[in-house]
Order: sequence, then structure tokens, then C-alpha cells
Amino acid sequence: AMRTHIALLRKMAHTDSQACQKCEQRIHRLEDAAGSLEELLADFLTFARPLTDKLEEVAVEELIGEVADFVGLDLEQAGVDLRLDVNPGLSRVYVDRAKLKRAILNLLVNARQAMSEGGTIEVRADMDGDYVVIEIADTGCGISDEDRPRMFESFFSTKAEGVGLGLAIVKRTIEDMSGTVDFESTVGRGTKFRIVLPASARSRSGGSAGGAWTLRAPAPKKIRAAARVARTILSFTSSVKV
Repeated sequence: AMRTHIALLRKMAHTDSQACQKCEQRIHRLEDAAGSLEELLADFLTFARPLTDKLEEVAVEELIGEVADFVGLDLEQAGVDLRLDVNPGLSRVYVDRAKLKRAILNLLVNARQAMSEGGTIEVRADMDGDYVVIEIADTGCGISDEDRPRMFESFFSTKAEGVGLGLAIVKRTIEDMSGTVDFESTVGRGTKFRIVLPASARSRSGGSAGGAWTLRAPAPKKIRAAARVARTILSFTSSVKV
């Protein structure tokens, strides 16, 4: 609905050449606000609503390659050197491909944002027994001792304009895949996130994998999360100047 009204405003602005430039500036601000709200709502829905995973056997080395190709140009323009060290003999993992891809992408974006003046991101993937381990390390600003215990909390962010759902979604995504995610960090030297996922049953023993399962967030948590995102949206919209 917001974008419909923005389109109408743009059409009206072109009927008055004197007011056109000023209106265009305000319309751009509204479009930016609408885009931010859409992103916020998409993250919230991913975090709070019941989800059905589309599980399949995934080749991690291929997935990492796809993500690297996707972010490569953005990292290059930001002065960030992306280095990959992926074991070509990795076992497959039985996961939701799109969600794992988004989780890795989210960690890469966070790493880039931690290096305002450029730096290096290393993505490593190897086997540890029956587990696939993915590490994403950056040479950024690091995470303070005070913030570390809260990094995976929903709606906690160290960024001035952050919503605080990215890492919470990563944690839920990985844990829903029977994996774990943690990190280590040194202020001024960088941060390394570590994802550990079980190799698929087929990769380990040749057996067939099971079917998809449904994940449901408990109702009280959904209600509290909805209230918090509503307050975030109200705060965001009240701060937009047009």
C-alpha cells in the first residue's frame, strides 16, 4: 500500500515542475523507508512464524561457492579480500538449502560491515568426524566482552540502525538443522563464527534420509516478538523525515 501511494505522489509531482524536485527528494526518502520496513518485516516473519523446512542433501562446497559469487563484487568494492579454503571431499548435509545459504550470507554481510576500511574474510569448511564445520572469520573491529553474551538475542544489535534479528535467525536456522553456531572474537583483531552441522545419514552410512519436519515457535514467544517488532516499526516510522 505504501508503494502505491508513493507511485501516486510521483505522478502528481510531475504535474507541477516547480515542486517536482523537492517532491522527488521526499519520495526517495519514503521509498527508502518502505524498503527498510519490508526488510524488517521479512526478518521478523522468518524469525517468528511457523516454518516448514524443505530438506535435501546439500553439497556445502557448492553452496559456499554460490554465496561467494553472489557477494564477490560487493566485497571487492568495499575493499574486502574474500579467501576460500574448502575441503572438496566434504560430506553432504541434510538441510534446507535456501535457509543455510541465507545464514552463511548473513554472516558474510556482518563480517563486511565490521570492516569499514576493508580487510579480509576467510571462509573455511572441513570435516570433524561425522560433522561438517564451516568457519567465517574477519579482520574487523571485533565484539566487546560486554556485547558477546547478547549477540544471538533477538532485537539486540550493535549497529546504530540495526534491528537485531540477523544473528538470532542464523542461530535458529542452524539449531533447527541439528547443528550449532558459536563465535570467538578479539576487539581490534576480528571475529570468527563457527557452524557445525551433522553429515547426512546417507553420507555417513548410505541410508536414506528422513522427510521434512515442521517448526513452530511457541505462541508466547511469538506474541512477545510481535510486540517488540511493532514497537520497532513505530519507532522507525516516527523517525523518518519527509
